[in-house]
Amino acid sequence: MKDYLLFSLSELLDEYEEGEVNEKLKKFKCDKEKDLESFLHYSACAYELNGLGRTFLFLDQELLKQDDFVVMGFFTIAQTSYDISEMSKKKRRKVLGSSVPGRDSLNSFPAFLIGQLGRSDYYTSHDIPGYKMLHECYLRLKEVSKMIGGKHVILECRECMFEKFYKNQGFKKITNELSSKGLYTLYIKIEFSELLPE
Repeated sequence: MKDYLLFSLSELLDEYEEGEVNEKLKKFKCDKEKDLESFLHYSACAYELNGLGRTFLFLDQELLKQDDFVVMGFFTIAQTSYDISEMSKKKRRKVLGSSVPGRDSLNSFPAFLIGQLGRSDYYTSHDIPGYKMLHECYLRLKEVSKMIGGKHVILECRECMFEKFYKNQGFKKITNELSSKGLYTLYIKIEFSELLPE
């Protein structure tokens, strides 16, 4: 695995002009997930500046020592809630657990959202494994959870990514129905207090 440094996009925007940061982010390439690439190129700074989410960048430590800013991968996290109004009581128990107060009368439930998670085409899973990126994401969510609570994490992905990666990380489909974008909504319940830094 390559050495990396994890920076929040907010830190970079505090230190550099937005245009300068955007130029550096536009070097990120991900042909398999063009939405991911497009988000980092055109939307990440706006999301950050408007408080819609927080993006964290994995920067290649060796190249950074040579003053070369290269994003190995990134993730974006935010708060959200998801619609449970159509869920059966059985499904609610399965997804939310049996001890949530008022579970059967709730229409929505709060969760942390992983809006983006991806690796640059210039790096492999040996350079920066997906599970490592996900763990770093969880460590950031752990800090938020300490202050406001929360155990549920949701994200959207295509079937191939569910089978190839997220299923092995413990994520489950909320329903078997695809969204209008052709994505499944996945969820996982995490005991953040038990997470250990690597």
